[in-house]
Amino acid sequence: MEITDDRFGPFKGQMLVGDFQNAVLTRVQLEKVNDEWQGAVWPFLKGFQSGVNRMVLGNDGRLYVGSGKVTAWAANAPAFHALERVKFKGRTPFSVKNVRALPDGFQLTFTQPVNRDSALAQDGFDVWQYRYEYHKSYGSPEFDHEGRKDRFTVIDVKSVSVSADNLKVTLKLNGWKTGYVTAVRALDIRDAKGGKLWNDTFYYTLNQIPKR
Repeated sequence: MEITDDRFGPFKGQMLVGDFQNAVLTRVQLEKVNDEWQGAVWPFLKGFQSGVNRMVLGNDGRLYVGSGKVTAWAANAPAFHALERVKFKGRTPFSVKNVRALPDGFQLTFTQPVNRDSALAQDGFDVWQYRYEYHKSYGSPEFDHEGRKDRFTVIDVKSVSVSADNLKVTLKLNGWKTGYVTAVRALDIRDAKGGKLWNDTFYYTLNQIPKR
């Protein structure tokens, strides 16, 4: 579902995707690189009473979530059905708002200014890659660059820079590859008041790297 209303936070133009089994919502941001769509996903909301199935933004700017489950179609939630309403209270969460792939890394735009010292710390960001196999069988483990099962490849963060307004952070990476999910975690990043990120990890499907 596309977020089409400014009254539902700072993520207008992005999408919400329901996860039935875990009864959660994820936030998805897309961009087109070399004529191919790709983008990032974040955890967004959790704690729904049943498996998320339908969503709609109401005329009041609130999100309405319909959910349900049956014994043979299980969800990690207590109720067999629910209708819930989510309201944005007006306090913008400290989060990565969007991500742009660069020829040598990522540019992260935040919803609020970052604390420069925390963003520029040498070990402030952890980056790793993995992929899934696509086949007729159900599911897939994760594979690293060497094709090893249940493994991931750590990506070197060469440098970090912060924009003058403290809203953008640029990561220069070494050793990343297309065709992999790129996970970026920022456990120690803080906003100007010392607050932590609402969600400290995002997952970017890197189909293409922009041309220089």
